Amino acid sequence: MAQSRNGSPEIVREKEYKFRVHGQYHLPDLSLLVTVADGGTVVLDATYYDTADLRLAREGASLRMRTGGSDEGWHLKLKVADESGAGVRDEIRLPLSGKRGAAPPDQLLSLVAVLTAGLPVEPRARLRTERAIRILSNGAGIELAELTDDRVNVLEEGAVAAQFRELELELRPDADEKTLDQVCRLLVDEGAVAGGFTSKAARALGGRASSPPEVPAPEPVSEKSPARSLLQYQLATYVRALRSEDIRVRLDLPDSVHQFRVSIRRLRSVLRVFRPLLDTSWSEPLREELQFVASLFGPVRDTEVQLARLESHAASALPAESAEDVQRFLRRRLGAELSEAREQALSLLGGSRYLKLHEALVEAVRAPRTKDDAERSSRKVLPPLVEDAWKKLSSAVSKLSLEDPDEVWHAARIKAKRARYAADACAPALGKPAKQLGSQLSSVTDVLGEHQDSVVAASTLSRLALSGRVPSATAYWLGVLHERELGLTAAARASFAAVWQEASKRKYREWVHGGS
Repeated sequence: MAQSRNGSPEIVREKEYKFRVHGQYHLPDLSLLVTVADGGTVVLDATYYDTADLRLAREGASLRMRTGGSDEGWHLKLKVADESGAGVRDEIRLPLSGKRGAAPPDQLLSLVAVLTAGLPVEPRARLRTERAIRILSNGAGIELAELTDDRVNVLEEGAVAAQFRELELELRPDADEKTLDQVCRLLVDEGAVAGGFTSKAARALGGRASSPPEVPAPEPVSEKSPARSLLQYQLATYVRALRSEDIRVRLDLPDSVHQFRVSIRRLRSVLRVFRPLLDTSWSEPLREELQFVASLFGPVRDTEVQLARLESHAASALPAESAEDVQRFLRRRLGAELSEAREQALSLLGGSRYLKLHEALVEAVRAPRTKDDAERSSRKVLPPLVEDAWKKLSSAVSKLSLEDPDEVWHAARIKAKRARYAADACAPALGKPAKQLGSQLSSVTDVLGEHQDSVVAASTLSRLALSGRVPSATAYWLGVLHERELGLTAAARASFAAVWQEASKRKYREWVHGGS
């Protein structure tokens, strides 16, 4: 493996197919499909770590220390959503440190803190694998995949407690998936069992490893389902998303802060929409804690958005040489602000307050505190909740004028987002009508969001231009960009009426009781 630099983890994405085979299975002749080269045989010795209740395994994750092979070291594997039928995982790697049985590196443990919840992570299984490797290539010599034939011994106190065999077909970046599909079919025709994606660690750990995670995938709902069931569906959906994005934020992956904040915003909106059905002494403190986290990550996301926006506008609106100067200035100034904001936000993730919030969210999914009306059908209970949000938005828009201050337009945007989220919250139960209203309101929030982004961008440019130590030429071009943002603000206002005219058509709200 490529070595980590400066002790930082290396992230490798794996896409592979697994096949269960019996001990006497014979690999078929693949030479009519691919060129097969012998990659040798290695012995791998891996110790897997988890909590006593196997929280990592239940989430489809694994943490191991492995010796042998070209990638020996500490490995944290995390599932990645994929619809191809293959198992896709991100493997975060660190070099070996310590002896067998040593505690895993804090760098890896911190990544899964919301999953382990501060519980001890200790050795739970040890596997010794004899791996025969074959490299599959096409006629041009381009590697398509690595096919490994693994004979696995599960060790307990040094003795073999169980054995199994499996094949793994790990795709290379230049994989020809059509050809590899034929390889998979040939393996199955010879008796290999495909389907599912169970890690070696999960097989070794037994049935407990396949138990549901702390926050299971939500059960489907319909308009006949109690409103409480829909509430749990939405809470489960966004708590699961938040836990996933938490890990991506810690890894500093693209768009992770954005999606992290989206998950928080959606959770807060669900609690807001369902507020008439909730014990507010329970739900409001939860909303406040979510808002606290969102407020710390707000400056990170806002700065990300502004930096990307202004760099893009500089490239499209300024002469090439001047654009490069302005972009360097923006990266230096806003980049420093972004680093500082990120450092402050990340300090929260290591604290007990944040982990307690996650404990509360897990409990909220399991047993939300609701009123009696929450047991009534979604079809009867939900439309009035959407109607309430709609009326507030409609009232705000009816008073909106092109001359209003930016703050008034921003307030309308907030009400539009609340109405949109109310419709979206109902969609899993009420289906197409709620989705259509949510889609129309999404168009409204898009134009109001563009308005707000341009307002903030103009303010940012003014602040930077007046901050001192700005070359005169750069200050001039910042002024040019400032004028452009003012023009975009005006354009957003001018385009709003047509968007609102379509979104406010009665046909999108016929399902809402008393739609006006």
